[in-house]
Amino acid sequence: MLKSKPVLEIQEFFRYNYRVWQSLRDVSCLSINADHENSCNGDVYILYTGSSIKGKDLSWLSGKNVIATNMFFMNEYYPSLDIQHYLLIEPWQYRKQWHLSWILDMIMTRAKVDSPSTIWLHGSAKPYIDYDALHFCDVDTRKLLNKNSFRYINGKGSFYREKVVRDDFSKIINTNVNTMTFTLFFAAFLGYKNIYLLGSDYTKTPKVAGHFYDNVSEEAYGFDESTVFKEENCIFADNLINETLVHLDKLGVGVFNAVDDGYISRDIKSINYTSLISKDE
Repeated sequence: MLKSKPVLEIQEFFRYNYRVWQSLRDVSCLSINADHENSCNGDVYILYTGSSIKGKDLSWLSGKNVIATNMFFMNEYYPSLDIQHYLLIEPWQYRKQWHLSWILDMIMTRAKVDSPSTIWLHGSAKPYIDYDALHFCDVDTRKLLNKNSFRYINGKGSFYREKVVRDDFSKIINTNVNTMTFTLFFAAFLGYKNIYLLGSDYTKTPKVAGHFYDNVSEEAYGFDESTVFKEENCIFADNLINETLVHLDKLGVGVFNAVDDGYISRDIKSINYTSLISKDE
């Protein structure tokens, strides 16, 4: 007797979540990350998706150490940059597999051909990568996947609330509270001594809304900030950043926020965007 579609979907749901549970218990997929610890030095540039980089010429980053995050693959300069690491660390749920499929397709098909990135995912994505049964109709992704280019993290808790930092990416960490804290701790784990942030707009004043790929107005002047930037969220995010900076300072790591004329960086040391470019010429 053929099983009904709802029954099959329920079975697939439990099978997926069981494999997620297995993946998150698999310490071997974390332990191999130890080979990245202190494997780098010097400067690194982290690319976020704030609207401040909309229309910016990023060609000057070619040949430099670059880390990209989230939807940066939509940027026009992405195909020409040497992205060493691409970070997608949110937990992946059963219903969001199609979204992960689309993102991975875009990251891998649009990447610079001769310099593939190491793609970092939350461990909950591992079953999706490993099992054909979970690749419903996305044949392209299956052809593109190269397991050697994937690494996984397992994050539990918050270093801010626990008052202890677990930032060894070969073990369970508590530093992936949000994208910025994760990327900063990650760059320090790799061994970089100077970290430059581009497109981290919520850390700036005046506040900047939206992403480079959408139509939200860049400056939040005309917005009701209670709806665009919820105050309690901003305070929490600022506290996270401050605690992160204190820890990285102890490690001898400098963090610099690239800002345009007329903007300042609230908590992070700022460097003028034009000055940053000329520094590396």
